[in-house]
Amino acid sequence: MLRTLFRRQMHSAEENYPFLPPAYIETAQQYYAAEVRNMDFASAPPEESRQTINRWVEDQTEDRIKDLIPQGRLTPSHAW
Repeated sequence: MLRTLFRRQMHSAEENYPFLPPAYIETAQQYYAAEVRNMDFASAPPEESRQTINRWVEDQTEDRIKDLIPQGRLTPSHAW
């Protein structure tokens, strides 16, 4: 039986709070194959962020993981 191991990461940061220095982003990409993305957690509807994250997870796992973050779980307080 063939098994697939998925080792992907996505780091999400509030786009209005630039705390991620370029060195962090480069290290995450180079050593961990991580995708780093700024997202608007503060003013955009939390549902948009949740759907973006869930879509990324579904794509990376070939639809094996769906709805990682349940509806209503993200709130604007996640921005900080």
